[in-house]
Amino acid sequence: MSKFTILIVDDFEPFRRYACSILKGRAEFRVHEASDGLEAVQKAEEQQPDLILLDIGLPILNGMMVARRVRKLASGSRILFVSQESSPAVVREALGLGALGYVHKQRAHSDLLPAIEAVLGGAQFVSRGLLDETPVKHKVCYSFDFDPKNRVLRFSLKGRVTDELMRDFYYGMREPVFRTQPDAGVLDTSTVISFEVSSQVIRELAAASPIIPNPDFPRVVIAPSPDVYGMMRMFVEQGELTRPNLHVVRAESEAWAILGVQSPQFEPVEIDPSLSSRALPSDSSSDTTQAKVSDRRARFR
Repeated sequence: MSKFTILIVDDFEPFRRYACSILKGRAEFRVHEASDGLEAVQKAEEQQPDLILLDIGLPILNGMMVARRVRKLASGSRILFVSQESSPAVVREALGLGALGYVHKQRAHSDLLPAIEAVLGGAQFVSRGLLDETPVKHKVCYSFDFDPKNRVLRFSLKGRVTDELMRDFYYGMREPVFRTQPDAGVLDTSTVISFEVSSQVIRELAAASPIIPNPDFPRVVIAPSPDVYGMMRMFVEQGELTRPNLHVVRAESEAWAILGVQSPQFEPVEIDPSLSSRALPSDSSSDTTQAKVSDRRARFR
């Protein structure tokens, strides 16, 4: 019986456990794991696996970056993306990088093993419906504003917020952060009508690399709704090692008191729609931002 080495790359530990539990029951599979993009590249180069199960929203290097590097360092490894992303454009981009398959995580229970078998056999596998070209109107559930005097960036969630939109918002914060270089950040959820975000996604995002990696960067969440407040408290507890200066309050006035800001004056930050969680910054961008934020961090301590 042929033996296949499979590298599972995902920063969400419960999903890695789930995938391992499926694969380790098969004698022909030898399974290894990586929890971030850089570790994935290193292990791919060292182990030269037959197959890489690759998430997109990874810390340090996102999945697209990993795929590009793997093509050079482990050219014999086949790539199967396993992601929450369901946009046809993202799926086409992933396949365009040389991946042979793309499984939507919501269909992993039915698609993962068939996809692995297909890709190892040299065939393409894409979860049903992912390449549907029917246009879908995307309702924006967030906006960004910046107070240039106090250098505070405000993120506002609005309306109905789901798991998918929460992930999109989290990684969509990167562009305004890198453009404005703020000294503090405020997430305002006061206009959220329905918060349908699962605890799994809250834990997943809390475990992901912070958009601003400086641990001293002050962050405040305004959450008047008991449901949102509870979820944000979970986010604080799960991410306290990387975001120790994160506070959750119920009133807007409490946020400004924590930051020592009076009468903030915000201006809208226009976002390029071509940039989002699908277009994450390069490796060097994160280092540059961390250095700039560190220069200013004493102000709000």
